[in-house]
Formats: sequence, structure tokens, C-alpha cells
Amino acid sequence: MFYDDIGYSIMKLIQLTKGRNTMNKQLLHERVVSMITSATKKPKYSALSAVKLADMFGTTAQEIETALGELVSEGKLKKTRLDAPPHATIYLLP
Repeated sequence: MFYDDIGYSIMKLIQLTKGRNTMNKQLLHERVVSMITSATKKPKYSALSAVKLADMFGTTAQEIETALGELVSEGKLKKTRLDAPPHATIYLLP
């Protein structure tokens, strides 16, 4: 938890020094990969909440969804839906 706070603080400091509140897509990718690899499910996947990620990154849910879409289109993540209820959208590593 301590490292998450440091990473968040560093990210916010970088954003402030740039003079704009933009999200770092690479940092988002690293966080999502970490969440997927720490999952206990087989195959490993994670149902991500854009609202929770937006809160962590200090941005909007729409910006998170856009960045996740870009990561999927770049081939860095796979996106699908669960066949069984609750039919959540999930992300997997390629």
C-alpha cells in the first residue's frame, strides 16, 4: 500500500510539472498488468472499474476507458465478456 501511495504522488507531481492533468497510459498499463497477474482466476483476468481507476489516477472514467481502448487496439491487452452472469467486461494479457 505504501508503494502505491508513493507511485500516485510521483505521478501527480509529474502531471503538475507538465502544467496539465493528463493520464500516463504507460502507468495505467503497468497497473492493469499487475492487477491481472495477481488475479487468482485461471486464465488470469480482471474485471476493471473505470471509476475506481479514474479515482486512483486522478482523472475521469471516460479518459480511463479511452486509454484502455487504446491499449486493446495496440495489442497490449485483450478485452472480452464473461459467458456466465454477471457478464462483466474483462481484460486479459495477450
